[in-house]
Amino acid sequence: MNRFPCRSAILVSLLLGLLCLLSGVRSSSVQAQSTTGSVFLYPLESGGFPSISGMFDAFDAEGQFLSGLQKGELVILEGTSTLAPEKLEEQARPLQLVVAINPGPALGIRDAQGITRFEKIARALQTWAQSRPVNSEDRLSLVSIGGIIIGQANYLDWANGLNAFRPDFLRTTPNLQVLNLAFETLAQHPLISGGKRAILFITPHMEQAGMELTMKGFAERARQENVRVFVWIVDAEPYFTHVSSQAFQVLAFESGGKRFLFSGKEELPDPESWFEPLRHIYLFSYHSQANQSGAHPVRIQVQRPSLTLLSNEQSFSVDLQPPQPAVFVPSWEIVRQPSPQDPWNEESLLPQEQVLTVSVSFPDGHPRPLQAIRLYVDGQRVAENVGQDGQPPPMEFRWDLRPYRLSAQHFLVVEAVDTLGLIGQTQALPVTVTVILPPRGWRAFALRYGSQLSLGIAALTALLMVWIFLGARWQTARAARRLAQSRTLDPLTQPVELPPPGAFRSRSPRTPGAPPAAIQEEPLQAIHAEAYLVRLAPGGQPLGTALPLRVKELVLGADPRQANVILNDSSISPLHARLRRAEEGFLLFDLDSVAGTWVNYELVPKGGYRLRPGDLIHFGRLMYRFEVPGAPPPPEPVVLLLEERPGREPA
Repeated sequence: MNRFPCRSAILVSLLLGLLCLLSGVRSSSVQAQSTTGSVFLYPLESGGFPSISGMFDAFDAEGQFLSGLQKGELVILEGTSTLAPEKLEEQARPLQLVVAINPGPALGIRDAQGITRFEKIARALQTWAQSRPVNSEDRLSLVSIGGIIIGQANYLDWANGLNAFRPDFLRTTPNLQVLNLAFETLAQHPLISGGKRAILFITPHMEQAGMELTMKGFAERARQENVRVFVWIVDAEPYFTHVSSQAFQVLAFESGGKRFLFSGKEELPDPESWFEPLRHIYLFSYHSQANQSGAHPVRIQVQRPSLTLLSNEQSFSVDLQPPQPAVFVPSWEIVRQPSPQDPWNEESLLPQEQVLTVSVSFPDGHPRPLQAIRLYVDGQRVAENVGQDGQPPPMEFRWDLRPYRLSAQHFLVVEAVDTLGLIGQTQALPVTVTVILPPRGWRAFALRYGSQLSLGIAALTALLMVWIFLGARWQTARAARRLAQSRTLDPLTQPVELPPPGAFRSRSPRTPGAPPAAIQEEPLQAIHAEAYLVRLAPGGQPLGTALPLRVKELVLGADPRQANVILNDSSISPLHARLRRAEEGFLLFDLDSVAGTWVNYELVPKGGYRLRPGDLIHFGRLMYRFEVPGAPPPPEPVVLLLEERPGREPA
């Protein structure tokens, strides 16, 4: 085996080196995916269609994660539609890393201090691992030619495993089985959603035929399994342009990783600067505009003032079907007839409307908002409910029945339109509208206004009877006046004026010209007077009426010509009693009545009786109680025992 590459290998190396030079990358620096950056779109999730969600990575030209993207900087390209994201969120995700050490004599070369190249690398990796948080969710593995040294460990355990690793570099020949084992180790463990996988391949150059083709295969596998491969080539500087070194560079470039060349003199890069961008990812979602079944290609584009990055293409498949509306009709026959309150008015038939409830299902299993629902009757649109301000349309129609004045069958169709523009309709539903109109003509008029006509006839009949009665009275009065007039002309028939009744009584209650009786009893609760007489029933209970004492003198009796208070009872004399108000109070006098005037069951004396509140007064059989508002109640009666008589036992 030659120590240095042959001429053909040197030529290939020079060409690859020139390519790196044109890309603006030094041979010992990190190789990025492009000179501007990259965006990688992961497979999309369409289970919540029309909401599509996914994840993507965004890196700048140096391979650093583009943090802080805003929704306005992201554009979704779905087919020919340009859409804005509904959600954009940057999240942290754990990293799965496999460090694959491909031993060989070049790793065991020592410097002037006796430190091997591998020891320098191991110290740098241990220092990095020990600086990571103890509670980190990253998982690390270490593999070599002998197999898996430590798998899916935390940083501390992984650093201890690396410290205990002691390979025999001088007796070991490097081979690609280590790289294959690294891929297998990652494949054995499930990937956390949004998490990333990476391989750090530490290797010297390799003298193996077909390296370019082999690395192409590894690069394709890395793309399929979404694994980034980072390569540290540890060897003498002349081998940095070796065919295998250039093949490793192609693997790193096409998998989205980086390459570093280490001869023992260079400063090792900080591993965290390589792996920290892999712990971030963007989650996004948007409202799809796909309105037909099939596969729909999607790309995303990051737009910043000085940067525009377009992702790879992903697609999602969806089976779309129009929404399926259904309508609930309370009855398949609607009877319109006059209101019971106005049974003869054909202008106000009831019901005037019919409520129809609508429900919508999605046979494709992708519920989505509705744009509108429409009601058609006999092929004509009669109502439409439209969603507004992000709210769905009302799922109820009020079918106006007022235009239907003839019995007929009508066909109802409900149409639903979703936000994708897909339209679904119900089958035509037959609904019979039966219209019952009130009767018309003279019979209808008589039936409608029968009560008014009856009242009118009754009123006319009453007026006629009153007219007849008044006419007869008028005729009688007219004949009487004529007879009286004829008598006044005959001296023999002139009447002789007699003195009024009671003129010969010693106590006349009224003066000439006194007005006729005008004082009547009033409801007890409406009395407003200085004093009053409360009418009592035979049992002594108030009857609810009272006689107010507002004038200076009252004359009570049965004769309306002489008394101003008429007492209607057979026991009352024409002039029965007189009640007069004086300075000392109210005085009651009897006017020689037949039945007498009594106070507290005693006859009123000739000189009169001064009433006291609570006195019980009898005018014949009529009983009253004298009341003065605000007066103290009468004293309780005192019961006196009769004196004992000889020969009689005391009571």
